[in-house]
Order: sequence, then structure tokens, then C-alpha cells
Amino acid sequence: MHGNQNLEEEDVITCHRSNNSKKCENYSLELEAEKELGVEKLLSKTRKDTSEDGKRKILERLALDAQNLAILKLTLQDLKNKLETKKKARSLPIPYPKYTVYPPLFIPIKFFAFMHPNQMEKKESIDLTQISLRPLQLSDLDDLMLWTTDEKVTKFCSWDTYTSKDDGINFIQNIPTKFIWCRGICLNDRAIGCISLSSHSKHDETRKKSAELGYVLASKYWGKGIVTRAVKQAVKVAFGELPHLERIEALVDVQNIGSQRVLEKAGFQREGLLRKYILLKGKTTDMFIFSFLSTDPQL
Repeated sequence: MHGNQNLEEEDVITCHRSNNSKKCENYSLELEAEKELGVEKLLSKTRKDTSEDGKRKILERLALDAQNLAILKLTLQDLKNKLETKKKARSLPIPYPKYTVYPPLFIPIKFFAFMHPNQMEKKESIDLTQISLRPLQLSDLDDLMLWTTDEKVTKFCSWDTYTSKDDGINFIQNIPTKFIWCRGICLNDRAIGCISLSSHSKHDETRKKSAELGYVLASKYWGKGIVTRAVKQAVKVAFGELPHLERIEALVDVQNIGSQRVLEKAGFQREGLLRKYILLKGKTTDMFIFSFLSTDPQL
């Protein structure tokens, strides 16, 4: 009995184990099924999400492309409009400013406002190396008459404007007796002026060491530095050819600003004002006196 009882207990245990094993197998199968079902659900959901996300991205890309295309169309249209405007502008006649009709000898001021500086008359430049000093000759008469008959030139001179060639001939012939030194100011060997030294020693022995400078130049050549160069040359040559000279002086009308600048540039010193000093063209005139000494540095 005891052995049978044990056998039965073992059978029961075995049976119980067997039942448990089946249950485990069944449970395992259920888990596997649920797992597979869960994976399928998960995969299905993932596929669904991925598909919707892709659609959304595609739609966004399409919307962006459409926007860029619209911008491109607007840009092209704008360029087309500009080209058409330029073509129309070229085909139109150029509008010119209208000016009021003026009587002869009057020119509208507006005309000069539209002129380029390069279109205006340029001042003729002079090569100062072509300026030379030489004695005047009768062959220079025609050139001499150009500036001795010009009232602008003779305005500040002590002599009157020439009216005939006889005046010019007399001037050239009397140079040796009238001046202690005289030269024509020449440009390319053409006499365009004159520069001279006069002595006071004939009337005053105390002044024999000094001389008075005088010069004249055709108005066409004013303001070009020609006289300044001529004065510098004259001072150098005169002190060399006339060694007894110690002083060269020049008297200038107070209104003759240009001549005053010439002397200052040539190294002359302004010494003072001589009031009512000279009778010029029938009127007593104030004069500035300038001087250059043989010991002064030459420029």
C-alpha cells in the first residue's frame, strides 16, 4: 500500500507537471501570438506615420517650389517691363532746352552753364625758355607797333600812345642816347616788348651809381610770367655789363598791381610810397618805389 501510494503520488506529481508544462506551452504560444500581433500593430502604425509624414513633407516642398516659381515669374516680368521702357525711350526724340531768342551780340547765360570746361577757350601757355633779350632793330618795327599803339599797354607809361610808324622809328633810332641799356623782349626772336635802364647821372652826379628800370609788354602776353623772367635776366645782365651800378630802382603806379607783383617776384624790395610824385597822363600820381641792389641775392 505504501509503495502504491507513493506511486500514485508520483503519478499525480508527474501529471501535475505535465499539465503545468502544457499550460506553459500554451502560455508561451499565447505570448508569441500577442508579440507577433503587437509587432504587426507597431509596424502598421509606423508605416502609417511614415506615410503621413512623407506626404506632409512633399506638400510643403511643393508649396515652397510654387512660391519660388511665382517670385521668378514676377522678376522676369519686371525685367521685361524695363526692357520695353528702354526701347520706347530710345525711339523718342531727345528733348533739347529751349532758349529765348536774343538780339545780336547777346548770348543766353544758360548756354555757358551747359558747356564743358574743356570746350571753353584755353589760355595759351608759353615756353619761357623761348624768351630772350636782344637789341631792338628797325626790322622789329612792325612788331613794336603792335604794342606801342595799344592804349592798354601805354596806360601806365610816361610816353603817349604811338600813332604812326615814324614814332616807332624815332624810338629805335634814339635808344643809344635815351637809355644806358635797352633790350627787346623776344619770343622766338619776335619783339613782343621792351626792357630798359635810364640813368639820372646826366642831371645829378650823385645818382650815377643807380639806374631806373622800365619795361613794356604786348597785352596779349600779360599774365604768363614773361616780364618776370625778363626782369630777372635784365638785372643779371645789367649788373654784369655795367659794373659801376650798385642800385636798380623802379617806380610803379599804385594802381598798377600787375607790375608790382612782377617786381616782387623778381626779388625787388618795396621801399615806400611817393605821394603825388609824377605827372602821368596829365595827372599827378602816387608811386611805389622798388629797388634791387648789386649785393642782393638774384632769383
